[in-house]
Amino acid sequence: INPASGEPSDFSGFVERGMPCVSTNCILEGIPTILTDNEKGGYDAAEYLIKKGHKKIAVLSAPRNRISSAPNERLQGFKKALRDYGLEYDEGLFVESEFWDKHGAYVAFEKLYKRRQDFTAVICSTDWLAFGVYEYAEKHGLSIPDDFSIIGFDDDYASSYIYPTLTTFHQDSERIADLSCEIMMNLLAGFPAPEMLRCEAKFIERKSVKTLL
Repeated sequence: INPASGEPSDFSGFVERGMPCVSTNCILEGIPTILTDNEKGGYDAAEYLIKKGHKKIAVLSAPRNRISSAPNERLQGFKKALRDYGLEYDEGLFVESEFWDKHGAYVAFEKLYKRRQDFTAVICSTDWLAFGVYEYAEKHGLSIPDDFSIIGFDDDYASSYIYPTLTTFHQDSERIADLSCEIMMNLLAGFPAPEMLRCEAKFIERKSVKTLL
């Protein structure tokens, strides 16, 4: 199961029928789940920026009221990193996109930038949200990373071609797929399955972050 929309209750029928299945995009009660370690990704993104000298870090989040747990988990990791490094979370530097796409990100970032311009970096829940920020910067004469740095998440194919190339995290889709198949085979054979497995995302350092130290 790899749902992009809906509610967890929409998939309760799988459990009620005892149908073997594995979830790879959201946490569904009673169904074995394999996800990226999103909280660690959010933590690592914040830590990387902090070590580069950034203290005022904005967050552009994907919608948090949808079925995917990733946006909330990445935000929690970000907040934890701030606490560990003695920095306060600033709600005024948080903005949530209404949609997962580039246009939604553009609209959300425009709201943020009109409200605050004192941040030096932006962490985006996904690369596509980051692309929306790139578009806003281009249309308004802003330079990445000179005016602000940016980090995405997903390592979308375009992230290595956009200018400047986007620093991001690569999700190990092959590993998640392999584990899903392994668990499914075990379920079909009548063996128990782990409730949750997490796969670490690989940090991809490119050219969208400026060192302030």
